[in-house]
Amino acid sequence: MSEELSIEELQIEAEDRMDRTVSAFERELARTRTGRASAALVDSIKVSYFGAQTPVNPGILPVRHAQCVYCT
Repeated sequence: MSEELSIEELQIEAEDRMDRTVSAFERELARTRTGRASAALVDSIKVSYFGAQTPVNPGILPVRHAQCVYCT
């Protein structure tokens, strides 16, 4: 037996899905190159750290010049 959703439930579900879509789009836009370096460009990079794949923490990467992100 299929469960029917009320209009209010459908609206809540649709709003939730739209909010998640907008959030994902905003994260992707943060990675977009705009001529200035951004630590968000390395958000999805993982490195081997003592045998475990660890994400690079963009909060600790300095952006000293407009086109450079330094990772040491």
